[in-house]
Amino acid sequence: MAHYEHIRDIVPPERLLEYKLGTGWGPLCQFLSKEEPQEEFPRLNDEQVMKEKRFLAGFKELAIYTGPLVVVGAAVYMVSI
Repeated sequence: MAHYEHIRDIVPPERLLEYKLGTGWGPLCQFLSKEEPQEEFPRLNDEQVMKEKRFLAGFKELAIYTGPLVVVGAAVYMVSI
């Protein structure tokens, strides 16, 4: 793609890391001259995380759409007592 070629043209090779997903800590830590962490490389798209994100997104959407109804319902209740 043209954007990647442009970046390769303007960034000196010693300052450019073309990281490939799935290669773990090794290439990143070597590029940064850091030791590899003992913990496993993070995977933010694992099944449990994705389920939690979908749940939270659904809950947020529910709150957005039902929030005004709750406020109106509370107001009607307060007026009726």
